[in-house]
Amino acid sequence: MSRCRADSLLLQKKEKSMLEVILKRFEQPDEIRTFEKGRFELVRLGGMTIGRATYEPGWKWSEHVGPAAGAKRCAVEHVGMVVSGARRRRWMTAGCLK
Repeated sequence: MSRCRADSLLLQKKEKSMLEVILKRFEQPDEIRTFEKGRFELVRLGGMTIGRATYEPGWKWSEHVGPAAGAKRCAVEHVGMVVSGARRRRWMTAGCLK
């Protein structure tokens, strides 16, 4: 096999792997975490984890997750969107609640 042909086959193989499509659905999550007044469905795509959270009225991180985690506040960076209902958030900046 010529070097040119071998390089072409290698490039085709690389391009094929780059075009791979992964389909994941929250209806069949990789992991489900349940807690008082809430639930997380998690799907993993490569090195990324994406979650869908469902909370019942009255849910508060400080009451329903924090004590079990042994923390006063959540230290995880989040990007989120509210699909239905409403959400209220407080965060710490320079030692002050906002």
